[in-house]
Amino acid sequence: MIRMLTVPIPMVATPVFAGSVPADSAKTGRGAKALPSHTGPADPMSGDEEANARRFKDAVMPHLDDAYTLARYLTRNAQDADDLVQESYLRAFKFFASFKGDHARPWLLTIVRNCFYSALKAHPRSETASLSDMDVDALDTSATVIDLWGQRSENPEQTLITLDNADVVRRLIECLPTQFREVLVLRELEELSYQEIAHIMDVPIGTVMSRLARARNLFKAAWIEHSDKEHRP
Repeated sequence: MIRMLTVPIPMVATPVFAGSVPADSAKTGRGAKALPSHTGPADPMSGDEEANARRFKDAVMPHLDDAYTLARYLTRNAQDADDLVQESYLRAFKFFASFKGDHARPWLLTIVRNCFYSALKAHPRSETASLSDMDVDALDTSATVIDLWGQRSENPEQTLITLDNADVVRRLIECLPTQFREVLVLRELEELSYQEIAHIMDVPIGTVMSRLARARNLFKAAWIEHSDKEHRP
């Protein structure tokens, strides 16, 4: 196993109390993994190749933690996320010369998503421990007890409570069916626009909005159900 460097994971807005929750575990000390550096003798590069490598480093490498966040929630497994990020960066570098845009982050996340679905197609696996195995329509998605994605609170006590529930939040997000999990992560964690998400998922903006609404309701219902279980005598 190649040793990989650790970089920070972005923080995620969480339900009930707006605060910060790391994307992985969500506090295990693990984070996005930097690509391993080449330790052997390097082949000489042309001037164009050197310029392309420098542009890749400046444009794409700063988004490594964003790539890992998406990969971690898609795969729901730290090791698989490491592999997915590495495969995505290798593919991104291979095709970077053809990238002409100004915003590399959505382009990179598109590659992460495509690599995930390619791997899933090649090696299908069941959505274990998922809300897709439940009767999601039976969940009370009309409940308005809490505002899941409201304004951030400056209350330190609420922020502390949020951090205490970080692992619960992560597990509930990971239990969402893939199509809802990915749109929730792209919007609420990666903070992409509807247009950017539509481009990444290759669907109309209206589909993004409807899936996001459904994802929020499913998560809210799951959170309320979890909270009720926690407070039952």
